[in-house]
Amino acid sequence: MQTESLWWTIFRLLGGLALFIFAIKLLTSGLQAAAGRSLRGLVRKATRGRWIGSALGILLGFLLHSSATTVMIVGFLHAGLLTLSQAFGPIVGANIGTTFSMQLISFKLGNYFFIPILLGVVLQLAAPRRPWDAAGQALVAFGLLFLAMNLMSGAVAPHRDLLRPILAAPHGAGLAGQLAALAIAAVGTAAIQSSGAMIGILFALIEAGVFQSIEPIFPLVLGAHIGTCSTALLGAIGTSIEARRGALSHLLFNIVGAALALAAAPLLIPFIQSTSTDLIRQTANLHTTVMILAAVAILPLRQPFIWAVRAISPSRAPPPPSSHLDEAAIAKPEQAIYLAIRELQRVAVICEQTFRLNAEIMFRLNPKTLRTIRRNEEAVDEIQRALKQYLRELTGRYLSRRQAVMIQHLNRCMIDIERIGDHNENIADLTEQRLRTRGAAFPSEAQRALFGLFEQAHRVLKLVIESLNPDQKDFQAVAHAILQARDAYAERSLSAKALFSDKIINHEWAPIAGIFLSEYVAEFDRLVRHTKMIALVESQPYFWIKRQKLGRVAPEMPERSPARDEPHDFLDQLQKEGFV
Repeated sequence: MQTESLWWTIFRLLGGLALFIFAIKLLTSGLQAAAGRSLRGLVRKATRGRWIGSALGILLGFLLHSSATTVMIVGFLHAGLLTLSQAFGPIVGANIGTTFSMQLISFKLGNYFFIPILLGVVLQLAAPRRPWDAAGQALVAFGLLFLAMNLMSGAVAPHRDLLRPILAAPHGAGLAGQLAALAIAAVGTAAIQSSGAMIGILFALIEAGVFQSIEPIFPLVLGAHIGTCSTALLGAIGTSIEARRGALSHLLFNIVGAALALAAAPLLIPFIQSTSTDLIRQTANLHTTVMILAAVAILPLRQPFIWAVRAISPSRAPPPPSSHLDEAAIAKPEQAIYLAIRELQRVAVICEQTFRLNAEIMFRLNPKTLRTIRRNEEAVDEIQRALKQYLRELTGRYLSRRQAVMIQHLNRCMIDIERIGDHNENIADLTEQRLRTRGAAFPSEAQRALFGLFEQAHRVLKLVIESLNPDQKDFQAVAHAILQARDAYAERSLSAKALFSDKIINHEWAPIAGIFLSEYVAEFDRLVRHTKMIALVESQPYFWIKRQKLGRVAPEMPERSPARDEPHDFLDQLQKEGFV
C-alpha cells in the first residue's frame, strides 16, 4: 500500500469513527431531551425490586446506552437517591439494553441512511419545540450512525486482504491470543468511551469483508464490554464511596461476564453461529447473549456480589445518608412532609460540607476537592428534582389547609438550598480562576478578613441545618436565630468591603486582588441571603409538624375538570397598556 493511500485510508476510517461517536452522543442527548425528566424518574423507581430495576435499566440502556445510564446512576448514588443494592439492577439492565440498540443497528440499513436524516430535519423544521425537535435530532443521529458505518467499511474494504490475517492472528494463538485481543479491545473502547462505537467498528469491518467468522470477533466483543466501564469510572471521580462502588460493580459485572463467556466459548460460539447466517447479526447476537447470560448468573447473587464489591473497596468513612423520600409515605401526608423536611436537612448538610471544602481550596487548589465540590452541586440538583416530584405527587392526596401551604414552603426552601449549592460552585470556579491569575494573591490581612467572613457565613449555614430538624417543636425560634446570625454576618460583610476598598484606594493591594475579593464577598452575600429566605419561610405560622397526624392516611383527591383559561381580558389589558 502506498504511503499516500495508507494515510487517506486512515483518515477516512478515523473520520467515520468520529462521526459514529458523534452520532451516538447526538442520539443520546436527543432521546434524553425528548423524554425530559421521565428517564430520571424511571431510575428512581428502581427501588421497587431487582427485576423491576433491571427492566428499567434495559429500557434506559436501549435509549441512552450503558455509559450514559451508568453515569446517571453513579450521580444518583452520590446524591443518596439510590443505595448500592438498589442501583445494581439498573446497572445490569443497562448493559443488556445497550446490546438491544446495537441489534437495531445490525440490520443492514446502511443504504437507507438518508431516510431518518431527512425525516429528522423535516421534523425539526416543522415542529421546532420539544419534544419534537429533540425527536428529530435523534432521527438525524440514527441516520448518521449508518452513514458513519458506510464510511468506515468503505475505507477498509480495498485493504481487507491485508487486514484479515492481522486481525485473525490472536484467534490462532489460543487463549493467550484471545486475552490479548480482549485487552486491546478494552483499551480501545476505554479510549473512545463507547462500547457501541467499538461494536460499530466491528460491524463496519465485517461489512468490508475483513472478518469472515465469529471466532476472531468473540474476544473483541468481550473487550468492548469491559472497556465501556471507563466512562462510569471516570464519572465517579470525586464522588462518595457508594458512587465509586457503583462504578466498580459495573466493571466487575462485565469482567465476570467476559470470564463466563470465555469459559463457555466451546458451547457459546456454535450456538451464536446457529442463530443466523449473517456475521453482523451473529456479532449482535453474541453481544446480547453474553450480557443476558451474565445477568442470569449474577442477579440472583446480588447480595454476595455487593459484599464482594464492598470488600474490594473498603472505606473507613461511613456511606452518605440515603434519601428520606419514601414513596410509601405519600398516602400519609403529614409523614411525607416530615420526611421532606429531613431531606431538606440532608441536602443542607451537603451544601455546608461543600462550603467547608471551598475554604480548603481557597488558597491551595486541590483538583480532587474541586471535583468533589462539583459532584456535590450535581447531587444537590438531583435531590431538588426528586423532592419537587415528591411534593407534586403529594398534592394528589387530600390535604389540610396547613399541609397545602406547608408544601409550598418546603418547595421554596428547596429552591433556596439549590441556589446555595450554585453559589458554592461559583465560589469554587472563582478560586480556580484566581489561583491561575498572575498577581491575584491575597495579602495576609485580606486572607484573615475573608476567612472571618467565611466563618460567619458558615455559622449561618450550621443554624439552617439545625432549623431543618423535623423533631423540634419550635421552628420559629431557630429561624429567629438564623436571622440574628445573618445580621451579624451583614455587619462583618460591610466591614470587609470597607477594608478592601480602603486598601485598593491607597494602592496597598493590587487591583486584580480587589476584583476577586469583591466577587468572593458578593458570592458569600448571595449565599447568606438565601439562608435568610429559608428563615423567613420557617417563621411562618403554618411551618410546623402535627405529630398526632403522622400515621393518618389521606384519601386521593378526586379528579376535577380543570377550569378553562380565558386569557382574552388579560391580553386585551396588556395590549391596552402597550406590553404587546
